[in-house]
Amino acid sequence: MKTICLSSSLRFKGAIRETMRRFGEMGITALFPNLDCGPDKDKLDMETMRRLCQDHFQAIDHSETLYVDVIKGFAGDDAELAKYYPEDKDFLLEFEPAVVHYEIVGQS
Repeated sequence: MKTICLSSSLRFKGAIRETMRRFGEMGITALFPNLDCGPDKDKLDMETMRRLCQDHFQAIDHSETLYVDVIKGFAGDDAELAKYYPEDKDFLLEFEPAVVHYEIVGQS
């Protein structure tokens, strides 16, 4: 059975569950770690956030495909504009003003 990892904002839990159900009907196992982690991620301590991130990236690593749903939930209204966080200055060398989105279609 093929495995796909979903990536989206937790604000869209209903849509994520529906997408997981639809993939299941196609015989594809859809993963979305931490779907039920709670309503307010801003109140989580740093260790919990670190664990949630590790769970998510392990799911990506063990999947054959990554499916990003509702990119505006992360990027905002202008999905072509690069989004950076204050801590990015600690490890990024350059800050590109725009991003490139790829749509990959095919089978392995």
